Amino acid sequence: MGKLICLTVLLVMGGCGMLAMPQADFGREQENFAQRLRWLDINDAARFIEPQFRKAFIEQFTTLEGLHITEVRSIARPAAEEPPTMASQVEIDFYRLPSVTVQTRQIHLVWHYRGGDRWHPGTWLIEGPFPPFP
Repeated sequence: MGKLICLTVLLVMGGCGMLAMPQADFGREQENFAQRLRWLDINDAARFIEPQFRKAFIEQFTTLEGLHITEVRSIARPAAEEPPTMASQVEIDFYRLPSVTVQTRQIHLVWHYRGGDRWHPGTWLIEGPFPPFP
């Protein structure tokens, strides 16, 4: 009976030590980025870009006068070649004043999971420079 209790305690404690794979947070991070971009909160959206490309990302969007983004949506998530990497196709609906015609642009983004370990969460960042827009 004592062995059964010890075994049960070990199994429960071992289960508590397991953490979710980093890919579990990818959808949430991608949606956070899309929401920041949709709101044109460019400085906050830039935190999802690799540090060396953030300044160019901010300049790219702040120089687009009259830009209004109406929707950002993920249309595909192809399988990744490496586990800490995810690729996605994103559609951005936008218009630039004085035009009110909504245009759609597809963008391919590659995300990479950076840092983190068993005790500290890492973060998903978009690899490379953001594609030219619009």
